[in-house]
Amino acid sequence: MKKAVFFILLLLAMLVFASQLDDKLDPEVIRLVNKANTAAESDAYLYLLGITANESEDPAEVGRRLFEQYQIHENDSTHEIIEYPESKKLPLPNGELFCMSSKEGCLERLFAATYDELKAPLSKHAVLLARRGTLHSLGDFATLAKPDIAERIPEHNYMARAEMLVSLSAIYAYKQGDTEGAVKTLLSQLSELRSSLEQQDTLIGRMIYIALLSHTLDLLTIIASKAQVEIVKIPGLNESEKSLSVAFAREFAMAYYLYTALDRHPEIFETGGDLPSWIARAFYKPNMTINAAVQPFMRFIHLDSLSPSAFAAEVEASHENTESLSAKIRNPTGTILHRIAMPNFGTYSAKVIDLDTKIMLFNHLTEGFAHIKNPYYPNEGLEVNDGKVCFRGPFEREQFQQCIRTKI
Repeated sequence: MKKAVFFILLLLAMLVFASQLDDKLDPEVIRLVNKANTAAESDAYLYLLGITANESEDPAEVGRRLFEQYQIHENDSTHEIIEYPESKKLPLPNGELFCMSSKEGCLERLFAATYDELKAPLSKHAVLLARRGTLHSLGDFATLAKPDIAERIPEHNYMARAEMLVSLSAIYAYKQGDTEGAVKTLLSQLSELRSSLEQQDTLIGRMIYIALLSHTLDLLTIIASKAQVEIVKIPGLNESEKSLSVAFAREFAMAYYLYTALDRHPEIFETGGDLPSWIARAFYKPNMTINAAVQPFMRFIHLDSLSPSAFAAEVEASHENTESLSAKIRNPTGTILHRIAMPNFGTYSAKVIDLDTKIMLFNHLTEGFAHIKNPYYPNEGLEVNDGKVCFRGPFEREQFQQCIRTKI
C-alpha cells in the first residue's frame, strides 16, 4: 500500500514538474523584438507629443515634460501622470469640412464650400498650420516609448486636421481661379506626407498618413478632372514607404511584453485573483504563446513587399492553425489568448497596396483607363461606377480606397 501511495505521489510530482516546463523561444522572437527597439532621441516625436500646447507655450518643451512623466510611470505604475490640461489645449479644427474623401459626400461638401467657409479655418488655426510646418521640417520622427498596450499615443489627430487645413487652402485657391497654385500646393503636400509616412514606425501613424495621402490624391484628381489640366505622373510607393515591418515588429513586441508579464500571474484568470504561481504556469506557458504568435507576424511582415496579384493570392490562401495538439494541451490558456488577440494584420498591408494601385490609376487620368488591367486580378479590368474608377481587391471596402473619383 505504501509503495502504491509513493508511486502515485511520485507520478503527481512528475506531472506537476512537467506542467511547469515551457518551450525555448523561437530565434525569430528576439530578432523581431530587437527590430522594435525604440530610438534614443527624436525631436519630432516630442514635438508631436506636445503639439496641443497653448499657443503661448513651446510644443517641444511640453512634449518633453510629458514624456519624462511617461517614463517614470513605465518604471513605477504608482506614479500619477499629470496630463496637459484640456482647458489649455490648442483648439482642434472641426466641422463638416474636416472630413476624409473616403466618407460618402465629403468631396461634394468640400467643393461646394463657399470662399468664407474655406478661408475662416485657415486664419483661426494659423498656429496649428505653423506647427505642422515645424514638425515636417524636423524630419526625425521615431517613437521613443517602449511598445506597450498602455502606450501614450502622440496627437496624430492634430496633424491630420492640420493637413486638412492645407487641403482647404488648395480648394480655396482652385475656386479663386488659381488652379496652378492649388495643384502646386497639393503636390507639395503629397511630398511632405510621403516623407512623414517613411518615418512612421507604428501602425496607427502609418495608417493615418496612408489615409491622408489617399485624400490628397482624390483632391488632385477632382481638380485635374474639373479644370482639364494634365498633372505630372507620381512615382509609386518606394520600399520604405510601403514597409510595415517595424510597425508590425512593435505590435509583436507589445504582445511579447504582455505574454511575458502574464507568466505565473495570480490574476491571469480574474482581476483580484490569488492563483498560486504553479497552477498559473500549468495552464499558461509564455514562451509557447509567444512562439505561436511569431510565425503569423513573420508572414504579415512580408505582405507589403508582394505584388498586388501575389498579395491577393496570399490573402486568399488557407492558413490553418499549426499549433500541435501537445501545445494546446500543455498551454490551453495561452492558445485561447493567442487566438483572441491575433487580428488580421493583412488588412493593414492591403491599405498600403491599395494606395500604390490608386497612384497607378491617378497616373492614367490623362490618357484614360481603357487598357488598364486589374493588378490584383490580371484577368479583370476596371470597375467604373458613378464617377469612381476602381480595382477590385481581395478585401471589400466601403471607402473605395483602391479607387479614384473622376467626378462629383
